[in-house]
Amino acid sequence: MTSQGHLLELTILAGKGAGRRVMVQAPGEAILGRSSGTDLQLIDDRVSRRHCQVVIDERGAASVQDLGSGNGTRLDEERIGRGRCPVRDGQVIRIGDNQILVTLRRGDVAAERQRRHQTERIGPQRKPADATPTRRERAVDPFAPRGGPAEARPGPPAEAALDPFAPRQVPPTSGMARLEPAAPDPSDPFAAAPITCSGCQAPTPRAAALERGGRLLCERCAPRVEV
Repeated sequence: MTSQGHLLELTILAGKGAGRRVMVQAPGEAILGRSSGTDLQLIDDRVSRRHCQVVIDERGAASVQDLGSGNGTRLDEERIGRGRCPVRDGQVIRIGDNQILVTLRRGDVAAERQRRHQTERIGPQRKPADATPTRRERAVDPFAPRGGPAEARPGPPAEAALDPFAPRQVPPTSGMARLEPAAPDPSDPFAAAPITCSGCQAPTPRAAALERGGRLLCERCAPRVEV
């Protein structure tokens, strides 16, 4: 088993690189700055190429030192001088718009990186009790009974739903008598003339027209009208 020593961790809390971090095993150091060759690069025009240095010794004590930057380095809200300034766990180093959290603890860099790599590769595991589908995963039917699965509801075909002039299906009404067309009256000179259906406006032979609610309808429209 690897013995754990002192560990320094620097995490960017605010700035363009928020979330990035660097770990240093004691004794060791980390250079912060705008250059890509630093240990923790800060993307900010107010940050010097090699801005400051954070050191942790074999006892776990840490300190920060400004490396002659143009805009200086702050520890929490206080600007530090040219010499080394002690740093405690939980303090924040401020450089331009960047805020870097200092974490001091016992640990091993190699073991810590392996643990985080496995966590990112495997991902968070859902507990068995939470294995039910989430609200976004379920297909929700607003008309389905609560607590039960959504059931398919009968409805008109998609074409009929899009066409406002398509004939609508009306369920038959129990007890509704069907009106049979009356035989044409030979003495009526207009008996053979077609009429216009009040429903679909189609020409309909008078002999085949049916009367529903005072309207003359063709054989297709008459069953859809309730009396």
